[in-house]
Amino acid sequence: MASLQAVVDTWDMGHWELGEVLEGLADEDLWRRPHPKHLSIGEMMGHMAYWEATRFTGALVENDPRGPLVDARFRYYDPNVDEPVALDMGVAEAMAQLKAVHEAAAKVVRDRDPDSQDKPGPEISGMWEGATWGDLVNYMAFHVGYHTGQAASVRHLLGSEFKDN
Repeated sequence: MASLQAVVDTWDMGHWELGEVLEGLADEDLWRRPHPKHLSIGEMMGHMAYWEATRFTGALVENDPRGPLVDARFRYYDPNVDEPVALDMGVAEAMAQLKAVHEAAAKVVRDRDPDSQDKPGPEISGMWEGATWGDLVNYMAFHVGYHTGQAASVRHLLGSEFKDN
């Protein structure tokens, strides 16, 4: 029996690190792409929000109450890269919305306190049929870390100065 608490803590840390990467980012740079084929930081935040919300707190619905970052346009890179998305929100609002989505998703895991080898129901596993709770939560921790690194790279590509953490 393996608890997922340490992995959820790592997932939380990834979100904290994203906050560090975004510190001092100008609002006008949130939705700016450094290249037409490279997503903006805002689009990456939408991608993280979309997957945390739809994986752990329910399917996407029209006018989703979880906020504008939970949007099918952020689902995956290939179908959406040629149509940039820029929402009418700045860094602070985007971070607050992503934080709320993350806290709701992590709460699902904490409240259920599943063993890492337990299989979630289809409302959680979705397209990952056969996945365990451990598979899903480990992937989310990786996913946030991966896109946080991309966000740092975008800041560099935009010529933005920020603290090295």
